[in-house]
Amino acid sequence: MTFTANARTGIKTLLMSWTSSSDPSVGNYSAGINPLGIPELFIWYNGHPFWRSGPWGGAKFIGIPGMYTSVYSDGFSLKREGDGTFTLSSNEDPASQLTNAQPCLRNVTVW
Repeated sequence: MTFTANARTGIKTLLMSWTSSSDPSVGNYSAGINPLGIPELFIWYNGHPFWRSGPWGGAKFIGIPGMYTSVYSDGFSLKREGDGTFTLSSNEDPASQLTNAQPCLRNVTVW
């Protein structure tokens, strides 16, 4: 799974929820990177911040308790591109686990 966000252009890749398991239209939740300041992973509800990971500390998100001992502690990398883009990548694909458990997620790019 990869999230991107460009602070200059405002273009970002988001993971969007479905309305329901039987209705794949865009739901109320979205997830992605907030590139302003120190990048953070955000979940938004109707466009308003619902949850945030805390800033990226170079190896983990410092606002997630237990990330040092988590299975995902070595699974993420965050790269800053020269054009203002941040790319957050995961070695594992947690979305595939979520979509297999409950098929209600969609990956989109917004401007």
